[in-house]
Amino acid sequence: MIRARAGPESKLDLARQIDALIADWFKRTGREDAKPKDVMPFLVERGIFRADHREGLPLRKLLRELDRSGDLSIMTTVRFEQRPKNKLWYFVPPGISRPTPPRQLRAEGPAVASQRVGRGWRVSVDWRGREVETLADIVAPDLRALFVGLNPSPVSVAAGHYHQGRLGKQFWQLLVSYGVLTQPSPGQFHDDSLLSRGLGASLVS
Repeated sequence: MIRARAGPESKLDLARQIDALIADWFKRTGREDAKPKDVMPFLVERGIFRADHREGLPLRKLLRELDRSGDLSIMTTVRFEQRPKNKLWYFVPPGISRPTPPRQLRAEGPAVASQRVGRGWRVSVDWRGREVETLADIVAPDLRALFVGLNPSPVSVAAGHYHQGRLGKQFWQLLVSYGVLTQPSPGQFHDDSLLSRGLGASLVS
């Protein structure tokens, strides 16, 4: 079903090409997210796949291969929700992080309402009768590791991404230097690739 499957490098080149095409598809359609079956006609039209099968199966198979080889982060548009037996794949435009359900504030009881604010992981929650902006948990079942920090700094909340202060950025660079994460592309953030690496982040108040 896939046009070219000569080897690992060909697979990575193919993934980069698909990622660029999906980003172009988002620009053309104005959509905020998409399932594999939504983008497959466009990829078939561009000659990436010969035909669709079972609502995006060729694309899902490629994503699973990239996930197994640890190369999924090469695609900036792909996200997934971990299910008990498999992953639910979807895509978002480059530069947008789609969070898991926002975390509950833990200091004096849970937040009673939450609302996504702008891009990234920033959310607005109603806590003890007033609106507070914070960061959503980045979590999924069966994570390999969960990075837990204290209350987010104002600069991190403003950016909508974890650890954007001076020490926080040193933390990300340390993970990159040890090969835990890769350096994000321009316009991306380190926490965008956490879930694709089996990692997560959370905060305690």
